[in-house]
Amino acid sequence: MQNGTKKAAGRGRPRAFDRDTVLDAAVQLFWKRGYDGASIGDLADAMGLARPSLYGAFGSKDRLSQAAPAHFAANPGSAAMHAFEAEPDIRTAVETFLRASLEGQTCPDADAAQGCLLGNCAPAALDAVPASAETLRTMLEATRSRIAERFDQEKADGNLPTDFPSEERADLLFDFIQAQAYRARIGEGTEAMTRRAQARAAIVLN
Repeated sequence: MQNGTKKAAGRGRPRAFDRDTVLDAAVQLFWKRGYDGASIGDLADAMGLARPSLYGAFGSKDRLSQAAPAHFAANPGSAAMHAFEAEPDIRTAVETFLRASLEGQTCPDADAAQGCLLGNCAPAALDAVPASAETLRTMLEATRSRIAERFDQEKADGNLPTDFPSEERADLLFDFIQAQAYRARIGEGTEAMTRRAQARAAIVLN
């Protein structure tokens, strides 16, 4: 009985790492190298975990590759959405959403991840981890719904025409973000993309 009690107590001890911190590291590695380019050893090193700890916390590389996008969407990936919802003027809000997304998709550091984890990198892992498709669809629908809900509210407040196609324009705005991410991934300059934000905002709202 004593041995059993000790083992149960051991299993109940909290892990000696911060989950958000190690997932941040996994996000960056998957973002930079993709699923195939990030080996389990590379992930363990980047996350500062021994392999047994990594497996104990996340189960497998496949499950980690699903946890990383979910973590990203709930944290740094949500910055643009928060900016969009916080801006009171809808036209400024759409432009802010595009610009804030661009800031997250580009970095002056040549070694940093470029583009979008959810738009460019996570979909490339679908052949290896088909289950992640449902995760990505859920995230896309959540983003689309929040944008469309804001447009619906603006219609109710009289700031957009009553026949404004909220869902179609939410899709268009999301598609603009993904096109922007692709351009960032291949190294297009941020200056030109920043200038396009205002024109794209006008297209979405007109």
